[in-house]
Parts: sequence; structure tokens; C-alpha cells
Amino acid sequence: MNDRHYLLKVMGLSALPRLVTFGLKLVSFPLMVRGLGATQFGVVVYITAVALVLESFVDFGVSSAAGKEVAVARETSSVPVRLVIQKWARLQAAVAFIGLLPLLSITYLVATAGSQIEFTLAVLIILVLASWVAICLNFVRACLSSVLAFTLLGALDCFESLLRAAGWLAVAYYCPTTLGFAVTSLITVACASVLGIAVLGRFLSKNKLIAATSKAGLGVSDSPLHIRYMLKESLSFLWLRLVTRLFQAVPIVLFGRMFGSEIVGVVGAFARIIELIGFPFAVIGNALAVRAPGVLATGTRAVTALWDAVSRFVAVSVMLCVSLYLGRNLMAKVLLPESPRAGMFLAILSFTVITSAISSVVAPMSDYVGALRARNMLLTFSTFVQAVIIWLGAHFFGPVGAISAYVISLTLMNFGYVRIALRVFFPSASYQLRSELSYFLIITMAALLMTFVLHWVLGLDRLTSFHSFGGEVVDILVF
Repeated sequence: MNDRHYLLKVMGLSALPRLVTFGLKLVSFPLMVRGLGATQFGVVVYITAVALVLESFVDFGVSSAAGKEVAVARETSSVPVRLVIQKWARLQAAVAFIGLLPLLSITYLVATAGSQIEFTLAVLIILVLASWVAICLNFVRACLSSVLAFTLLGALDCFESLLRAAGWLAVAYYCPTTLGFAVTSLITVACASVLGIAVLGRFLSKNKLIAATSKAGLGVSDSPLHIRYMLKESLSFLWLRLVTRLFQAVPIVLFGRMFGSEIVGVVGAFARIIELIGFPFAVIGNALAVRAPGVLATGTRAVTALWDAVSRFVAVSVMLCVSLYLGRNLMAKVLLPESPRAGMFLAILSFTVITSAISSVVAPMSDYVGALRARNMLLTFSTFVQAVIIWLGAHFFGPVGAISAYVISLTLMNFGYVRIALRVFFPSASYQLRSELSYFLIITMAALLMTFVLHWVLGLDRLTSFHSFGGEVVDILVF
């Protein structure tokens, strides 16, 4: 793919197919959550959080390490790309099958030990199987992204999105239970995995980029196709995947044990909304990650241009954050009408839009250029600190304090991500934020202040009832 307008092409190929299904998912997800309710959805989020932590061991970091090695092989042409994918696929299949039974048994033990959340064994087994099958889908996605097959990746995402949205509608109208949600999740990920394998296999059979200029040294222990090297790289990404999943799961587990499944449902529902509206950041992050090694080798000027682009994308997330904050009660009424405190919790969680954007855009590209170890260490430290902060917040201020502590820990961790990435990309220089970005942030804050002023002057709280939420719609439009 030509470097000119690279991100625009990636967004066109990857995002446009998903825009076709975006509206459907944005409608079907709230309907599904309303059908299940915060308590039942909290059960799903709780079990999934536990399963995903343990699934990290079963994946063993192979999918992420394979994505990195395929990208390097494509950039350097030192090793046949087809051979790299085949070798890593065999390793992924081996570790996945070895870990299936331990994954099922340990998830059951952890999820039931001292928990206040009630669920059936069938729901747990099906949700665990869904997370296990997703290992295959993650591997396929990593490979397609690393060979720049964004058209095929977009088509695969579009298929999965349509199937998932259909499943959510089925749950909302025909089987609004945790078992119904679990079954539709397993069907979705299984069908998408089968299609992904077929798409990747066809791509490899038709494309000739697979050839390498040299096959020298493939048998030595430090070659990218030697099992010792592959396991070493996988362990590095296993560390990253494990601490990432732990960082995500610790709040869910703590909320579930201290406050029950309703709070877990609110946090999980908003996290899913962030995932839906923030998919462009994920697309951009993956696109930048697979090109980061080449950009870094080009020189400081190219790296500066890269960070200028990154800064613009992150700045856009500030607008999304404020918009969600202003519409917090409206969103709570649509998603979780039976949870009276949902609006207050969503107001606090709205700040995670910015942290999610940073994690999606900055973190992946730094991993591909030598920052993986430093980010692993930061994330490990942040996981333990987060647990302490959340416990303290919950102890002194209840659910509001716990959720606020969760947001604070996310903010501190992502600040560390940015510092680590800047040190790797600018080892002997410093990055200067462009002046127009500073102006943009100032204007955004000024617009928010004016929105509050006009809200008070117009007396929107008095003119609209609680259930109409007309004032929040006006606030968003004014902003």
C-alpha cells in the first residue's frame, strides 16, 4: 500500500464496511441491554472478565507476537510471510488445545469462589467456549492486519458485526436471558472464525508477496521461525495480554464482589458503548502499529508527522467525551432505565473515552518499536495500584468513589503510555505539540463553559421534565 494518504485508505477499507453495521449495532445493543437488565448483563460481564484473564494463558501471546513477526517479515522481506504465518498458526493451535480444559475448570473455580453473583454452569461453559474460539479469530485478524489486507479485514469485521447485531436483537426480543446471550455469542464468534480462516487461506494462496529475498539462517535458534524464538516472543506478549486483561478485570471483579452485578452491568454496558463509538481509534491504532517500524527507520521528520496525526486523533476524543458527559442521563435512560444511579455513574465513566483513544492509538504502535517491556512493567504496576485505589475509593465513598478511582487509575496509566512511547520514538529529541492542537483544546473547553452558562441562563432544568431529556439534547447541540 502506498504511503501517501495511508490512513485515509485504511479508514476507507476498514471502517466503511463497519459503518454499514454501526447503526444496527448502536440500536441492537441498547435493546439487548434493556432486555437483560443491568443485573443479568452484569453476570455476563463478570464471567467474561474472569474467562478473558485466564484465556490469556491459553492464547499464550501467540496472536500478538505473530502479528508483529508477520509485519516485520513483510517490511524486511527477510523471511517468507506465508511460512511465518503457517509456523505461528501451528503454535497457536497447539497451545489453544492444550489449555482448553484448564481454562474451563479454573474459570469455574475463580468465578464461584466467594462471589455474590449467581449464574448457571451452562452459561459459564458457553461463555468460556466463546472466549476460547475467539483465539482463532484474533490470530486471523492480527495476520490480515500485518499483511495490510484491510479490505478483507473490513469484510470480516462487517460479517461479524452483522451476526452479532442479529444475535443481540434475538436476545432482546426472543431470549432475554444470560443463557441466550451466551449462545448467540458463541455462534457469532464460531462463524466469524470459520470465515476468517477461509479468507486468510485464500489470501495466502493468491498473493505473491509471500516470497522473501533470502531464507538464510532460518534454522538457527534466533531466527523468527525457530520454536525457541517464537516462544520467547510469545511470552513477552503473553505478559502484555495477561496484565492488560487483569487491569480490565480487576475493577469488574471488585465491583461484583463489593456491590453486586448491577454496578458491573452499568460499567460493562458503557465500556461496550465506548468500544462501538471508538472503533475508528482501534482501526487507526492497528494501522499505525504495523507501519511503525518503517516510520521509525525513516527518520525524525517522519516520526514527528506520525505523532502530529496521533495528536489530532486523540484530540477528537475530547469532543466525544464531553458529548457523552452532557448526554449521560439520556444514555442511562435508553440503556438502563431500571438503574436510577446509572446517569451519575456514566457521567464519571465518560472520561474513559479519552483514555480508550490513547490506549487504542498510542500503545499498539509503541509495542512494535521496542516499548513492549516498559509498557508491560507499567501495566503490571498499575494493576496492583488500581486495585488498592478502587478499594480505598469504595471504602470511603461507596460506588461513586470506586468508579472515580477506576477512572483515575486509567488516566494515570495512559499518561505513562504516552511517556514511554515518546521516549522510544524520540530518544534524542522531544516532541512539540502543534499550536493548532492547543487552540483546539482551548476552544473545546470554552465551548463547554458556554454550554453550562447557556443551560443556566435558559433554565433548561425547569423547562424540561426529567423523562424528556430535552435539556441534554440542547446542551449537546449547543456544545
